[in-house]
Amino acid sequence: MPYSMLNMNEAADYLHLSLNELEKLVSKRSIPFDNLRGQIVFRKIELRDWSNQGMLESCKKTITATHKRIDSHLFDTPDDNQAFLSECVFPGCMIPELAGRTRKKTLQALAKAAFDTGYATDEEEVLRLLEEREELCPTGIAGGIAIPHTRIHSPYLYLENMIIIGKSSRGIPFGSSDHKLSDIFVMPCTVDDRHHLYMLSRIALLFQSTDFANLLREAHNAEEMQEALVICEKEIISNIK
Repeated sequence: MPYSMLNMNEAADYLHLSLNELEKLVSKRSIPFDNLRGQIVFRKIELRDWSNQGMLESCKKTITATHKRIDSHLFDTPDDNQAFLSECVFPGCMIPELAGRTRKKTLQALAKAAFDTGYATDEEEVLRLLEEREELCPTGIAGGIAIPHTRIHSPYLYLENMIIIGKSSRGIPFGSSDHKLSDIFVMPCTVDDRHHLYMLSRIALLFQSTDFANLLREAHNAEEMQEALVICEKEIISNIK
């Protein structure tokens, strides 16, 4: 359940941290937690939001280390040469020009695109969850990029892991830390929390380690956008060995 409580060991496992790393974060009050009858506990949904935002704003070194930890936790046989994002693209996932000039209209377009792929079960619910996440904390980051996503990841909402990537030639106010308009939108859609964290870390690596943003801006159609994703994912795979 999204509102479940976790103890120290469960939270460390969920965040792919050692118990010592988590204890340091708690001692510095750098992570959301509660003290329940003398025991440190964590709300799972708060940890999810904390890890999402922190990962997107971390430095390249931190993201790379996080990505490799998640990789080893997700797969029985870790393979740094494995493509992931490129395998999560279906017809309709790449949007060369998003409809709308406002945050709401942009989220509507992204939710519709996800539903039209046939792998999202409820367009209205996806939109509601996207809007809920933006109200909690905007997903715009520096460099004209936004990573809108739902706080819930389940096989009931998304039948397959997929990634929606859209562009806006006008730029949309999305609450970025540098106060600039966002013109690139990447929406991870995953069937569970672990795959969401893995996808998010690889998206962050794409923007931190490659020329992905500029290649997307230069792309003229969906095919060129997908080609940019394939090229840049191969580049980060070679860099995280």
